[in-house]
Amino acid sequence: MPAFTKLVLQLAIVTIVILGGANEVSSLEPITTGAAFGAAMFGSLYSAWNYKLKCALQECCPDPKWVTHNVSHFESLFDQHVFGQHIVKDVVAKALRSHVKKESPKKALVLSFHGWTGSGKNYVAQFIAQSLFREGMKSKFVNLFISTVDFPIDEKVDIYKVRKFQLH
Repeated sequence: MPAFTKLVLQLAIVTIVILGGANEVSSLEPITTGAAFGAAMFGSLYSAWNYKLKCALQECCPDPKWVTHNVSHFESLFDQHVFGQHIVKDVVAKALRSHVKKESPKKALVLSFHGWTGSGKNYVAQFIAQSLFREGMKSKFVNLFISTVDFPIDEKVDIYKVRKFQLH
């Protein structure tokens, strides 16, 4: 039996139990009972339908249509476009595999790349985003921070911290 059907049946049972109450009620009035039961059914159906419609039209995290978790695609992109960085490939692929194999991770995957200008940090970040999310860098689940652009003034570190936590 699908989980949604079980949920509807549980709601129906709860509705009947609530309306039936204790021994004080000898019978249920059919119009009120039907209205309450219908409202519970409509609410649960609408909730499930709304979620499916929402995920069909916009990016939703648990939906495999939007979140791909394709680490082998990352390795393929890396092999095609980056040369001489095999250690980066191995370390990043291991971190990605470790994160995606968790059924529901408690924390988001955070990777911090350091190096000189032009060394490929953002390039690798794009491969990661393309491999994990259908929308790639445009995904609402991807945040790219560039220190010289996003945090240019040392004295405003506290403001930057507050603004960073207000993203989502």
